Amino acid sequence: MQFLTYPDTQLLFVYLFQLLFDCGHVSDAVHVAILANEMGYLRNTSDAAAEMLVPDPSHLTKCSFNIARLLVSYTKEFELDDVGRALDYWCLLKGLRTPSGSDVFEMAVSRAVYLTGQADAIIGTLGPDGKRTPALIDEYLEDCTGIISRVAHDTELGGDTTQAVKLYMLVNAPVKAVELLCTELSSLAISISRVWHVRKAKSLAQGDLRASVLSTLFILLDVCLLVELCESGQADKAIAVSQKLRLIPVETEQVPVIVGEFHLIPQKVREVIPDLCLQLMRCMVDAAMSASASPKYTRQVKAIVIYAATVNYKFPQHITSKLLQLQASIAV
Repeated sequence: MQFLTYPDTQLLFVYLFQLLFDCGHVSDAVHVAILANEMGYLRNTSDAAAEMLVPDPSHLTKCSFNIARLLVSYTKEFELDDVGRALDYWCLLKGLRTPSGSDVFEMAVSRAVYLTGQADAIIGTLGPDGKRTPALIDEYLEDCTGIISRVAHDTELGGDTTQAVKLYMLVNAPVKAVELLCTELSSLAISISRVWHVRKAKSLAQGDLRASVLSTLFILLDVCLLVELCESGQADKAIAVSQKLRLIPVETEQVPVIVGEFHLIPQKVREVIPDLCLQLMRCMVDAAMSASASPKYTRQVKAIVIYAATVNYKFPQHITSKLLQLQASIAV
């Protein structure tokens, strides 16, 4: 009796897989490939991004099999409706990496979170005790920190700041979460959609964070408060907060001092200054036009215009034009 050698067995499984696949028995082909791979009868490609079958140029009866491409392709038909089932297949890919060094299993999980929006079910949520609740990935990993960090990073790159902040908190990375919030607050400070970010930032501010990050966060929170006062027409309170913040002068005598201190302002806060000037200007102009107008409103208007013209920071042209237009409206 003649036994098959290892190369013969490998080739037999490849032919069997190809035959089943060509005959439309995709599920059978996939499971034959999984079985052969688990038994060590398949030689995997070194590149998880390679074609399904990669012939050996020096020996045409030999080939490498890309189990990663097979499983990722196969699970696409049900990964949106049954993530748990897809994870059963993806877990076989742990340790396989793309040429860039990315773990294929982590990539698949991150993709599933993005496509399904089921982050809570897949990787868990933060419980009342501050600990992560178990989720689907806990069935496949003892330590989920790495994969959640990967999902958080991908989510951040995808532009979903709210979800990314939650995920960074899930892996106990409050500094990264706050840095991301600071970036978002600097762009949303003048927007009405800032409420969630302000609340989350306040809760994170109670944690153990680097002094520089915490300082930036608190300044941005004060900026949000100042914007709310301006939007609600509370000019007196806005001036009081502005005076304490020392970001924008409230009278012309303060301009040289505030301009000289500009280099001390964190970068994320600097990005808000032009819009903040415009918000303050609108509020002061409205207050100056009222019947009980106070000279302090016009003093701040003058100070803002001079500050915008002298500070070492380029204001957007449309904001500069609007500031001058508002100043002219009250003939200051």
